[in-house]
Amino acid sequence: MGREDFTTPPTSSSVGDTGTLAVSERPEVTPVDVSQGDTVKSGGAETVSVFAPSGSNYNLRAAFIQAPGVGASGFHEFIVQTAGKVRILRMVADAGGALRFDNGQIVAANNTRSPQSEAAQQIAVQNARASEEQPLEIRYLNDTDEDQTRERKIRLMFEEVSY
Repeated sequence: MGREDFTTPPTSSSVGDTGTLAVSERPEVTPVDVSQGDTVKSGGAETVSVFAPSGSNYNLRAAFIQAPGVGASGFHEFIVQTAGKVRILRMVADAGGALRFDNGQIVAANNTRSPQSEAAQQIAVQNARASEEQPLEIRYLNDTDEDQTRERKIRLMFEEVSY
């Protein structure tokens, strides 16, 4: 038999008498809503940690992260860190300004956006990972002159890959 064509699926004659072909499991899509409603005091912070289930890894595919404006002076911010405490996204708004990450980009942050380009923001988020030992962390800091009493929305869509 000559050289096989690897662009077409194998036939029973090319894989043996059983016709068995090993195929990896398809990943699961897992939505995770970790929105927070507790008050974050002026000068305070909260951290949400998302771990993958045992025997799996999470690959972040989409995110919606939002905090309403608060205060008359100072600033508030979200920082997203992937496994190993690597910061992948930071958005800062002055007091009264909203924060929002949606559809792969920072759409509201009147002070700082990191990374700055929309393409880099999308790539950074879609390369974020979490495992059962190393979480994806979303940290909210309230450095305004008022307590943040309104809900911070954090909705994530993961591709769950078992190993």
